Amino acid sequence: MGVAMVLAEMRWCYGCWEQERIALLQLKPFFDSSLTLQNWADAEEGSDCCQWERVECSSTTGRVTQLSLNNTRDLISGKWYLNASLFLAFEELTSLYLMGNLILGFENEGFERLSARLSNLEVLDLSYNFFNESILPSLNGFSSLKSLNLGYNQFTLPIQAQDLPNFENLEDLFLDKISLNNSFLQRVRVMTSLKVLSLSGCGLTGLLPNAQGLCELINLQMLDVSNNDLRVPCPGVCVPSSFGNMSSLEILDLSDNQLSGIIPELLAIGCFSLDTLILSNNNLQGHIFSEHFNLTKLWWLQLDGNNFSGRISNCLSTSSLSILDLRDNHLSGRIPGWIGNLSYLKDLVISNNHLEGPIPLEFCQLHYLEVLDLSKNNVSGPIPSTFSNLEQIESLDLSYNNLEGKIPFQLTKLNYLSVFSVAHNNLSGMTPERTEQFATFDASSYEGNPYLCGLPLPKNCTSSTESLSWPRASAMDEDSGFLDMNVFYASFTVSYIFVLLGIS
Repeated sequence: MGVAMVLAEMRWCYGCWEQERIALLQLKPFFDSSLTLQNWADAEEGSDCCQWERVECSSTTGRVTQLSLNNTRDLISGKWYLNASLFLAFEELTSLYLMGNLILGFENEGFERLSARLSNLEVLDLSYNFFNESILPSLNGFSSLKSLNLGYNQFTLPIQAQDLPNFENLEDLFLDKISLNNSFLQRVRVMTSLKVLSLSGCGLTGLLPNAQGLCELINLQMLDVSNNDLRVPCPGVCVPSSFGNMSSLEILDLSDNQLSGIIPELLAIGCFSLDTLILSNNNLQGHIFSEHFNLTKLWWLQLDGNNFSGRISNCLSTSSLSILDLRDNHLSGRIPGWIGNLSYLKDLVISNNHLEGPIPLEFCQLHYLEVLDLSKNNVSGPIPSTFSNLEQIESLDLSYNNLEGKIPFQLTKLNYLSVFSVAHNNLSGMTPERTEQFATFDASSYEGNPYLCGLPLPKNCTSSTESLSWPRASAMDEDSGFLDMNVFYASFTVSYIFVLLGIS
């Protein structure tokens, strides 16, 4: 008895059970096409497999609890059938990730044989493979499953809710790009434990209000039904008002459907936990939000590709926005200065609207800003020299507007800038010095500004063209927007003398 206990302890002193180490080495030839498992080596008997890549073990028992074998086979290896019995040794396995491995199915009785041994399995990711609907019955035995991802497989028939095993503890369900029967949304209400439901690109059609089953999932934290063909029965409101009762909802993605109407007020009030709202590429209209707005946790808002009109609502000033994408709508009025107070804003994309007026000087306060796209509007006035404060900016697009004056030389301090365009404005003077990041920008970044000169444009700068352009740029006061007349008269006199000397 004492000898047996010593042997058992020796198994754990390395943090790895011998039979599981051997089982991992048997798995390696099937999952190491891309040489991602190089440290799975049989260097010496009893080597610690708990320290191997993509393997996690229990700190108390030393048994393998997680295998992360995602994307470990190359495309050149081709499609294949996986021998399910290779996993029988991992009796305490709780998480198994097999995403993106070109698996067609399972050999050796499939998962039916495994379910009795892997009774602790909670997470199973089989996405981005070539499974079909025949895999569903083999999942019945995994009663402890909390997260199931079957997305992006090759199911040939639409599945219904009753086709899925009755997972009483299931919290996360991903069926993206799996064809679903239209009744699925009605029947999903029985999965009351669901917290995450992702059904993007599942061929769902018809009226979204028929999906009342969704609204009964009171624990739901993430809902993604994007890239379907869902509509509303009338143009009044874009989603059922009952969505506003889903107070636990944190992520809602209804993009790329056929939704029309306005954003319901109850959604902006009742879903107070919402931090991500994506309604892109629908037919939504009206103002973005009413004055009743309670989405103070909102940090990601995408409403691009709709028909929203009016001004950008100042109710968003109370949010915690990091990403704001309002491009391709019909918004008008001035760009509000309060956007500069969104201290955590990283992406601001409001291109292709009808916005006008100057660029707010408050934008210089956006120290975390990485993307700024104001293109294809009617923005006027100068480019603020204080844009040099945007130290994290990577993409700056101000093209197709009515901007005037010089391009501030201070912009050359933006060390992370990789995308830059001021094309098709009314800018004048010399292009910025070709140093640091600005040495990488070609003529397309500046084209369409007839009074700009200097590399990389083909137009050279001469003393006369530079002097003629100075008043427009340097005499423009960014704070007031008025022309300094003393500078104007002085530069005009100098230019006039040059003209007289040329005539004589």
